[in-house]
Amino acid sequence: MAQYMLIMRGTDETNAAVMANVDELMTATRLFIEEAARPAST
Repeated sequence: MAQYMLIMRGTDETNAAVMANVDELMTATRLFIEEAARPAST
């Protein structure tokens, strides 16, 4: 099964909100990459 990551540009307000939670965002991104890099189970 293919997985995709959508990258979107935000406004100044949304960027400020994201940067307030940057640690949570980095953790979620790391988990996504680790999951995507795992070999598929058969």
